Amino acid sequence: MMTVKLTDVGDSIGLIIPEEILEKMGAKKGDTLMVLETKSGIELRTFEPAFAKQMEIAEKVMEKERQVLRRLARS
Repeated sequence: MMTVKLTDVGDSIGLIIPEEILEKMGAKKGDTLMVLETKSGIELRTFEPAFAKQMEIAEKVMEKERQVLRRLARS
């Protein structure tokens, strides 16, 4: 298990991610990360434009078809 540290960055809070984790993620200083909410918590991923677009579309469908999805979940 590895830990990360939250620190003050001006009026915000920053997350310090060890280099080893960044390498495993394929990320580097200046990259954009996606923050995804999952059943098990929060997930950080490197930003992938195609995946981000798919998520945007999925969120719109889930919002629009909320009642249908609820009925399907009960089945």
